[in-house]
Amino acid sequence: MARGQQPFVDPMTRLLAEIARRARDQARLKIDSQTLRDALRIDLVPVQGTATIGVPYFWAIYYHDGRGPVHAKPGRFLVYFKDPADDPRIKAGYPVRAADIIHLTKAQFLTSLAAGQLIVTRSVGPAPPHPFFTRGMDGFQEKVHEPARNFMHDIMDGLGFIGTKKDKTNIPLK
Repeated sequence: MARGQQPFVDPMTRLLAEIARRARDQARLKIDSQTLRDALRIDLVPVQGTATIGVPYFWAIYYHDGRGPVHAKPGRFLVYFKDPADDPRIKAGYPVRAADIIHLTKAQFLTSLAAGQLIVTRSVGPAPPHPFFTRGMDGFQEKVHEPARNFMHDIMDGLGFIGTKKDKTNIPLK
């Protein structure tokens, strides 16, 4: 496609994309986690008229909704770093799927333990929720009016109802 050309996108898809973008941007303001803030994505399905805003990380739901206590399996321990920046398992990024979780090697464990970087325990208490989508959508309905109004204006203009004496015509919208 030549520079400056835009692919054809129907007005309804543009409206859907604009509303989804505004929702993502508003939710992003309420996310404390930089990792989740950077990962927010929009998935448009124009044929269905839907947009989904989410993050790919399996653990995001636990961050959003909170979680109960976690206990190690018998004969095992929970191990985590005091400072996540020291954790070699996430140097390349946080795991997206639970299957992506990498365990410490014996050498990494012993080196980190000797350096005092680890917390080793059999259980941890519950974690509170961080309902960024819930908080992020407060007042969002007002932000939808402008793009929806512009969308309807474009439709009415295309039908010839705007810019003519028909401006005062009331058309019921459901």
